[in-house]
Amino acid sequence: MSWLRALHRYIGVVAAILLFILAVTGGVLIFKQEIWSLRFPALSEPWVNPSAAQIAEAFGAIQAEYADGIRLIRVPQPDIRAYHVYLETGEVLWRQDGAGAVAEWAWFESPLGVITELHRHLAAGDFGNSLLGWLGLVATLMAVSGMILWWPVRHQFRVASLRPRRLSRSALLRMHRDLGVLTAVLIILFALTASAVVFGQGARNLLNHLLSPDARASAPVRVVAAGQFDPPSGGMIERVIEALPGARLMSWSPPRPENAVHYFRLRQVGEVHPYGRSTVHIDARSGRVLAVSDATRAPVGDRVANWMYPLHAARWGGVAYRVIALAAALVLVLMSLTGIICFVRGLRSRVSKNH
Repeated sequence: MSWLRALHRYIGVVAAILLFILAVTGGVLIFKQEIWSLRFPALSEPWVNPSAAQIAEAFGAIQAEYADGIRLIRVPQPDIRAYHVYLETGEVLWRQDGAGAVAEWAWFESPLGVITELHRHLAAGDFGNSLLGWLGLVATLMAVSGMILWWPVRHQFRVASLRPRRLSRSALLRMHRDLGVLTAVLIILFALTASAVVFGQGARNLLNHLLSPDARASAPVRVVAAGQFDPPSGGMIERVIEALPGARLMSWSPPRPENAVHYFRLRQVGEVHPYGRSTVHIDARSGRVLAVSDATRAPVGDRVANWMYPLHAARWGGVAYRVIALAAALVLVLMSLTGIICFVRGLRSRVSKNH
């Protein structure tokens, strides 16, 4: 058991530094929409469900303004009453009536942008994003190993340890141990869903392998064609909506130099993912519908994978689940701090004894 204790201690203290950052930023991001509404009064205007023609007009205006820098545009919804534009260099909120930008920022120009970047990439780009995926697995390992280490001394569990009267190393260690056992399921839930979100298609493939071994992966939709392509017209958007009756259009990604396909995401009735995982692909040259995917009819593995983001980001379950997510963030802050403090004090004690 000593090797497991050492593993928990030394790997845990390194992970705790990053987990502290993620817990604080994640707790703030639970209230991202409310923060935006306070900062930008235009987002508090009554929501108007835009027609296909209005959406096409807004897409055209946004593309004219930002040219080839657009990665994705989300359509106004009741929770975010503006077009949310993701650029190569930042983000834009565009008025739902198409009258212009509400706000535009690069991640380092806004406190909330910095918080979002730290939570998604640790301000380290793709490397930071990949690191976060592995960190979720490490956090899961810490929770499991902590429970294993607790089991032989389970008779020492005391609820009172969660409110230590002193901040001695032994009192903080008991708090860390007992709080960790009580909340291990929460820690594992948010850690594993974080890893699943980061690893994306890899996690989806694993879930399909485990839960839907007979399912066939859909081939990527690809059209190789050079040139500049216009944003979707009102007629094209109507065809997209007609392809999945009852679904709500959520976003559009423009054609890329390497793939001349308009990529639309929609949310079907019954989908748990807030941005929808149903898709329609349209040939940018001819306007022909190339592929339609209804997420509610996807294999079991895909449907389970579609739960990962809403569970992690508290975009499901209403106020009750947001309270649970906030509690998990606060717990992770306490677990990280107590773990770091106990490690540092223990290290100082060992150094002083050696001298």
